Amino acid sequence: MDGQPSNGNGKRAEMPTCVVCGGFAPFLCDYEVAPGKTCDRPVCGRCRYNAGLKDYCPQHAGKPALITR
Repeated sequence: MDGQPSNGNGKRAEMPTCVVCGGFAPFLCDYEVAPGKTCDRPVCGRCRYNAGLKDYCPQHAGKPALITR
């Protein structure tokens, strides 16, 4: 192994990138777009808006993006 994450089939897993700044995005937007379905846009810790146990992308937090690509 080369130390890179795997997706289970032997291929390297793609690292999620933030929809705002392009950085590493370990969070997904929790805004509910339909019953049982969330936005799931990947966002980094700097660009996300946290509301308790929920994280939101700038669009769904109702705030402007902190950084633009």
